[in-house]
Amino acid sequence: MPSDLDADPEAAIELCRAAHARLIARVEQITDEQVRSPSRLPGWTVAHVLTHLSPKYDAMRNPQTGFGLEEAALKQMDDNIKNLDHWTNI
Repeated sequence: MPSDLDADPEAAIELCRAAHARLIARVEQITDEQVRSPSRLPGWTVAHVLTHLSPKYDAMRNPQTGFGLEEAALKQMDDNIKNLDHWTNI
């Protein structure tokens, strides 16, 4: 694997796909209890981390949706699981 991924965009794409697949596999296993638990980041729950993975879900935290942090994180988890087939077949 080259150290300069600009020289090998296909390798960079494959690394991104592999990382995304690992992330989805891990998120798919997270329980509601784990979502509410502390993350390795001081003062952040797992829900905080999950919500910040995507600006789409962070933006859901507003008065119009009524979503708080937990609802946005759970919505992101639900969508990730629903879209698992799509992402694994790219």
